[in-house]
Amino acid sequence: MAELRIRNSKKFVIDRREEIENMTNQSNQPAAPATLVPQSEEEKKKKALESIGKVYGKSAEEEQKKEKYMKGLFGGEVPGMAERRKKLTQERGPQT
Repeated sequence: MAELRIRNSKKFVIDRREEIENMTNQSNQPAAPATLVPQSEEEKKKKALESIGKVYGKSAEEEQKKEKYMKGLFGGEVPGMAERRKKLTQERGPQT
């Protein structure tokens, strides 16, 4: 029984050594160099919107529309508001 324990413990030590050696060998290998691809700002935005769309289940176009709308709310003209004003002034006449 004692002989079996010794044999098993030696095997365990040898297995652990091989495991550790494999781990160190893998970490010593240099990683593949990353290739940088220059991208324009529009391409970056498009990719970001597509990734957002994938996460939330929306298309990139819907996200762009929402972004435009939010931009209008917080800094500028709300999309479609100018057309709406023109239509209302034609129907009611100019307000004084």
